Amino acid sequence: MIDPAGVYEINGLPLEVLEEGAQWKLVLAGVPEGFEPGLIRVDDSTFRVERGPMAGALLSFDGHEGGRVGPIPFARLERPYRQLPGYGLRPPPFVPDRERDGTFRDLLDRTEEGGRVEWDLPYPKHEFVRWAQRLDEFVFHSSTNRGIDEFQPIRNSMELLDHGGRGNLGAVYATHDGYWSMFFGIVDRERLRGSLRNGVYVWQAPDGRTTTTYQFSLDQESLRESPFTKGAVYLLPRSTFQRVPHYPGGPISDEWVSEQPVSPRASLLVEPDDFPFLDQIAGHDESEFLGMVDLFRELVARATAFDQPEDGGLVIDLEWSLEIDAMYAEWAALADRYMPVVARQLEGEGDSRTLLLHGPRPYLERVRERLEEFLSGPA
Repeated sequence: MIDPAGVYEINGLPLEVLEEGAQWKLVLAGVPEGFEPGLIRVDDSTFRVERGPMAGALLSFDGHEGGRVGPIPFARLERPYRQLPGYGLRPPPFVPDRERDGTFRDLLDRTEEGGRVEWDLPYPKHEFVRWAQRLDEFVFHSSTNRGIDEFQPIRNSMELLDHGGRGNLGAVYATHDGYWSMFFGIVDRERLRGSLRNGVYVWQAPDGRTTTTYQFSLDQESLRESPFTKGAVYLLPRSTFQRVPHYPGGPISDEWVSEQPVSPRASLLVEPDDFPFLDQIAGHDESEFLGMVDLFRELVARATAFDQPEDGGLVIDLEWSLEIDAMYAEWAALADRYMPVVARQLEGEGDSRTLLLHGPRPYLERVRERLEEFLSGPA
């Protein structure tokens, strides 16, 4: 019978399995004390998660190396568990107020269908967002584009560390949590290096109490430059949306998708100071990920030609050497971790190789643009 006690890493995050008396529990980044998910043994190597965002998921341990939760692998670590910055953020308290809430209702009712909320109230805008969330009628999508009349089911960015496939669908993405959505309306991605790390998590204590925490983090170098801007929070009708699981057959996530175009009910303009977590956004080290990006740029610089066949992939001809072989191996190891949804195949021998890539449309488009820039030569 496997003893799972120890520290693991899943998608770059620490996870500790502890035994307390006859009970097992999970310690995760940002989980408040007393709200840690429990683990129930199913068989010699498998446990079921009780409570929390991953309730119902099965953790399968393979002994000393690690294991999997659904399709997502985790690995055992020798170092102690460590908390991460940007996790465990608590939302400002929301106390129902009949006068304020009635004012919010009037404001939304007098906003034309698809119109902009004309803000003229003395309350923080995030309280309106929280009020609209509690109506349980909308999902939210925020953007630095303040003039979207209709959202199209096209994914324009790539989700990293996406083992389950939920982050790279051709769909309109949204969430029922307005605070989480607001983050995307105030971050200027044009001034950002690396990735956004963010999320909302609802935890349950054994006695039934619940609490919500958030995570917001940017590349630490970019954060020093305050890469924030103005944006809009869009209130979208839920009729064409459905919640997606963390992975096929797994627990339901807080993301919703629509495979049909969606017109917003209304939009609210926001600025960085409207975001209640602005001063709590953390910085993380993106050097490994950015190193992977730099390695791929070096590989692209060895391209001699490329083609995009009808199946939507990319076929890239590369000059080759022992130096490039080592570079490719280093890049491939990092790509396996950060981009598990990207499939690649290397063919050929001698002083040339052909790299076949398949993956999400936004990723392949970005690679194609890079290839076109390089092969067109200096302006």
